[in-house]
Amino acid sequence: MAGCGGHSMFKGAGRCPIPLSALALFLAGGALGALAKWLDVTSTFWGDLFSQMSVWVLLGVLMALASATPARAAVHVLCFCVGMLLAYYWLAQRLQVGYSQTMFAGWLLFALFSPIFAGLVWHVRRGGPLARLLSVGVLLFQGGASLLLFGKLHVTDWVCILLTGWLLFFGARTKCLGRAAESKDGIDEP
Repeated sequence: MAGCGGHSMFKGAGRCPIPLSALALFLAGGALGALAKWLDVTSTFWGDLFSQMSVWVLLGVLMALASATPARAAVHVLCFCVGMLLAYYWLAQRLQVGYSQTMFAGWLLFALFSPIFAGLVWHVRRGGPLARLLSVGVLLFQGGASLLLFGKLHVTDWVCILLTGWLLFFGARTKCLGRAAESKDGIDEP
């Protein structure tokens, strides 16, 4: 089988077209962080969506699963989160838009702990009972964070949780997100 897709136990021959690099993910995080802040100011729906942790957890899980090693997953997700936070709060300052110090502290903690979570999520690719337990933990965190921070689960939270669940239980075992990233053909730069 070539390319991404398929739910096989494929062991890594072939090239996955998802190159990851720390710099690219830092810049992507910055772009999405700036977009999220701009949407906070200009759009209620989109601003609310990108203020919810569930969408960022979904993106972190995707990056972690697409990384070649747990260490690279940790670096990739950290770079993305740092880029996102720097751009979001830099733009908030530039636009002279107030923000909660408590929310800033929460997002900072999220970013600082993201390498640990990314490294753990990477191991979901191996399958087995521990992988299922980690997957359930991620989904519970995703829903619990929304309940804690916003008092309820929005429809968009449910969509993100379902997509994250698919990635963790099915996508992690596909050629592209799971097995092909293990190949040594240079698809994943530190």
